[in-house]
Amino acid sequence: HLTNGTETKITQNGNPESLAFMTPPNIDTILACRFAGIPRIISERIHPSHSKLIPIWVKLRKILYPKASKIVVQTVGIKNYFKPFIPEDKLVIIKNPLATNFIVDTLIQKEQILLNVGRLNFQKNQELLIHAFSRINNTGWKCIIIGKGKRLKEHLALIRQLQLEDKVEIISNVTNMSEYYNKASIFASTSNYEGFPNALTEAMHFGLPCIATDCPSGPSELIKDGENGFLIPMEDQVELEKKLELLMSNINLRKEISDQAINSTTQFRVDKIAQQWKNIINSLSC
Repeated sequence: HLTNGTETKITQNGNPESLAFMTPPNIDTILACRFAGIPRIISERIHPSHSKLIPIWVKLRKILYPKASKIVVQTVGIKNYFKPFIPEDKLVIIKNPLATNFIVDTLIQKEQILLNVGRLNFQKNQELLIHAFSRINNTGWKCIIIGKGKRLKEHLALIRQLQLEDKVEIISNVTNMSEYYNKASIFASTSNYEGFPNALTEAMHFGLPCIATDCPSGPSELIKDGENGFLIPMEDQVELEKKLELLMSNINLRKEISDQAINSTTQFRVDKIAQQWKNIINSLSC
């Protein structure tokens, strides 16, 4: 389980190493450990161009990150952001693992549910999904949005304005996400940006045919458009409507994409991701 902060590890050969996540702890770690000769592994968990940092942190990041031993990022897009000022051999891509508490149950009857999972904020842009759902033939379908956030009131007001009270539901407290992934038939991610889209990976793991905006960064590294899901331009409501109608009206297409989506997420098993982290740690402790 990855947390935001700093942790010092004692490796198998007894040597200390420092692991840090997110910009301020990363910078603190580099400053604290560099002159002690302790290897420093840092990690960014969101695309840096969208992180909300005061200018001094951005400047320190550019100055100090090259002094880290390794920098772990989640996508090619984030790696490309750092490449102009960090040696490429220090940049390593390790994606997030799938949670181990998910239970895929193929015996659960699928329902005509369009699912979205994410914080209710500008980043996740659920307004786009609500507007698109209001303009298509959604007879027999329901849109469920799972998440908390400061835009809850605005989303509820939009749902009322579009007279979708019986068609769109926002659920803020869920204790068993597997239940919703198992019974949903389609997943939509309408984000403006991501670090690594965990919910999208989870949905694909459950075999949901997914539609995702081609935002920075992550969706394009998970979805091969038209094969294991669909990518659409950011903020393109018309294209979102087309893809929703296509999947809603074609159960055979949903099944084809579902099978491909499941196969493409085996790389995110916990044991595989953990081994990648172990390889980095052990390479610095030799």
